[in-house]
Amino acid sequence: MEIDVLLATKNACLEKGKETFIKCLDRIFNEIRVHNLIVVDAESIDETLSIVEAFRQEYDNVLILRQSNLDGGIGKAWEQGFSQMNTDWFAIISSDCILLHNWQQTMEKYLGDSVGIVDGYEQDPTSTDIQYSEAMSLLRKRIAKKDRTRSPGFSGSVLIRTSCVKDIRIPKIFRKGCDVFLKRKVLDKGYKCVLTEELVAEHRGAYLYSPSARAQNAGALVRVLNLKSFSTIILNLVKAFPKALFTSLRYRTPIFLYVIVREWQTLVGWLHWTEHYF
Repeated sequence: MEIDVLLATKNACLEKGKETFIKCLDRIFNEIRVHNLIVVDAESIDETLSIVEAFRQEYDNVLILRQSNLDGGIGKAWEQGFSQMNTDWFAIISSDCILLHNWQQTMEKYLGDSVGIVDGYEQDPTSTDIQYSEAMSLLRKRIAKKDRTRSPGFSGSVLIRTSCVKDIRIPKIFRKGCDVFLKRKVLDKGYKCVLTEELVAEHRGAYLYSPSARAQNAGALVRVLNLKSFSTIILNLVKAFPKALFTSLRYRTPIFLYVIVREWQTLVGWLHWTEHYF
C-alpha cells in the first residue's frame, strides 16, 4: 500500500549531520511506497531545505510546508502534517532515523483492525556508550512484550492509523512530549500500540540526551496524563533494583546505574511538575 510520510525538520544538517539527513530521505523513498512526503520545516538556517528541494526535483510527491507556529514545537509541525494526510495509514519518521531494508514490509505485518500504532524497534549505532544503547533497546523491547502501553511515547519510525489523529490538536504543553500525547489519544480510542520484534531502524543520536533529563520529562508527562499514581512511581523504583541488576549481569553493562537514575528522576519529574516545566 502507498502511505503518506511526515517529516518534521529544523536544522537537520546542523544537529545530526548532512550525511545522516540525506540518508534518511534516501531510505524513505527506497523503503516506503510513498504517496506524499510531507516535510514541515521550522525555519531551518542550514542546508535542510536545499536538500529537500533537491529530492523534490527528483520526485514529484514532495510537499514542503513552513511551520506556522514555531512556539508550539514539533507538535504543531505534526498538526500541519496531519491535515495533509490522504492515506489510511501514514508514517512519522525522525530526520535522524535511517530505515533498514524491508521497513514497510516488516511494519505492515503488524497491522490489524485493533492496531492504531506500529512502533518500529530501533537502536542507536552512534551512541558513545554502545553497551548502554543496546541494553536500553533490549530493556525497552522486554517491557513492550509484556505491555506496550507502559512505554510513554514511541520511536523514530512509526506507522499510525490516520483516522485516529486527523483532527487532533496537540496542546502547547506537550511540545517536548507530543508522541506521548498522541499515543494516549490513540489508546483512548480503543486501539493498541504494537512494537515490532525485528530491528527496523537506526535512530542516530537517540540516546544523546541526558538520561536524567529524559526521565524527568517522562515523569512530568506521566503526572499530566494521570498515567501513574505516586505510589506506583515508588513501587516502580523499588522493583527496578532486581530487574536492573539482572540486566547488568546478563549484558555486562552498567545498566543498573542508568535504570536506577532513570526511575529516581522519573519520581523527581512527577513531584516537581509545573505547567512551565515544558
